[in-house]
Amino acid sequence: DNEGDTELAIETLEQLKVPMIGRVMHGSLEGGDCWYLDEHILVIGIGNRSTMKGVKEAEKILEPFDIKVIPVQFEAKWNHLDIIFSVVASKTVMLCPKALPDDFLKYLRQERYEIITIPGNAVFAGTINLLALGDEKVLSFKENRLGNEKLRALGLEVFDPPLSQFLMGGSGPHCLSFELIRE
Repeated sequence: DNEGDTELAIETLEQLKVPMIGRVMHGSLEGGDCWYLDEHILVIGIGNRSTMKGVKEAEKILEPFDIKVIPVQFEAKWNHLDIIFSVVASKTVMLCPKALPDDFLKYLRQERYEIITIPGNAVFAGTINLLALGDEKVLSFKENRLGNEKLRALGLEVFDPPLSQFLMGGSGPHCLSFELIRE
């Protein structure tokens, strides 16, 4: 249950003097469903948390900033988009193809993204729930052997602290972070 999280986040952002450009008031939108492909394209997942109504409101808020929103529908069992899709470096994504719609996979191929595929049986181990740090660096976790092997095979630098205590709750590096600035 995330009750109270929004108010706590707003209070913290205000204390840090971080400007807020808007707030989704209708429907819902959660950070675990949001991934920037680049500075002008935001992918928002619609599963069991974020709703199309929330996505439409986010589109209106972001339009003046030249940010295009791509909604991606997926089965509710996956919970958040960051369980099945992750941007790990510039033009490089890790994903579970069976969990994502064909039109989104086609879009990524057309845009020439390097796609690292992960099987469905590895998803709930947090394999894909990663955080791109920039400069070809990725925050993963020690227990993510499959994901780390694939990332390193592409020449990415992987930071992998032990996170077993967090993984028990179905979390991972993306869940454990809050991006204030993305460069």
